[in-house]
Amino acid sequence: FIERKKFNFSLKVIEKIFSKKKDLKIKIVGSGPLKNSIISKVKKIGVNFNYRGFVNPNKIIKEFSSAKLFFFPTSSDGWGVVANEACLAGTPVITCSQAGAANELILNNVNGFVINLNTNLWYKQISRLLRNKSKLNSFSLNAYERVKKFDSDTSSNNTIKAINATNIK
Repeated sequence: FIERKKFNFSLKVIEKIFSKKKDLKIKIVGSGPLKNSIISKVKKIGVNFNYRGFVNPNKIIKEFSSAKLFFFPTSSDGWGVVANEACLAGTPVITCSQAGAANELILNNVNGFVINLNTNLWYKQISRLLRNKSKLNSFSLNAYERVKKFDSDTSSNNTIKAINATNIK
């Protein structure tokens, strides 16, 4: 948990959603220097939460698979492997253009949302999505299908094809 990951932003969005949806449940996965501050703020909001702490990479897909959405705001992220992990679990990702995966892996209104870092915009889009089970299911299926294009085997094979296409020996 570090500043760049915009946890305070996520908590403001969660607080807005919780003000209208009292049965909201959130899962917090990870650790870091902001852990105590984040847990304290979540408790103050009053939302039902499950703090999972650090989760081994071989178990992270299982954690994502039990979530309806994954919030991925950031001030700067070269890609965001966590977005891949969420998509592999069929969990739609809500992110911003500062994430490298935005508009490549995460396609706006296809397998998640790419939204400016504005709490009102996030609140509106997420609230609508949570009320629309059909769209949420579609996003989930699309997330899983989309991430297949970004798996390591495909990337390696495409790199080899690109090198071979140059005819450099």
